[in-house]
Amino acid sequence: MSLTVPRYPLVLTDGECAACNHFVNFLLNWEGDKQVFAYASLQDAKAQDLLTERGIPLDLNTMVMIDSHTGKAYTKSTAVIKTLAQLGFPFMLLLVFLLVPAFIRDVFYSWFAANRIRFFGNSEYCTYLTPKLRPRFLQHNPDILLPQDDMPKTR
Repeated sequence: MSLTVPRYPLVLTDGECAACNHFVNFLLNWEGDKQVFAYASLQDAKAQDLLTERGIPLDLNTMVMIDSHTGKAYTKSTAVIKTLAQLGFPFMLLLVFLLVPAFIRDVFYSWFAANRIRFFGNSEYCTYLTPKLRPRFLQHNPDILLPQDDMPKTR
């Protein structure tokens, strides 16, 4: 079975979490006019289909990043590190933390994720999507996902 692959690394976060929305806004601001990522809410049906396709259970406490080259999904601390590293220097230096086993990194990630609503609250607002930003979000642009014929062949 081949996996559906996004055109850009796809960042999936809890759409109702203020901390997650701040993270997405940070990425959007860092990207500027050059699109690096595509985005989706974990509550979005298409995003949930991508998770199901990869055998990943829906967990609103888990950020997911789907690699645009391999279609592989990364979760929790690995997703955060690999996402930030895509921004280049100085964030790529965070890749050194991948030397720490994921089960150790994820203890800290899980603690933060479990407390993020207490720290930051729920998002009372959605990011205002200008016509320029709207195509970066899966729910507004299904073309973010490559058609079956354009997907890379698996080995």
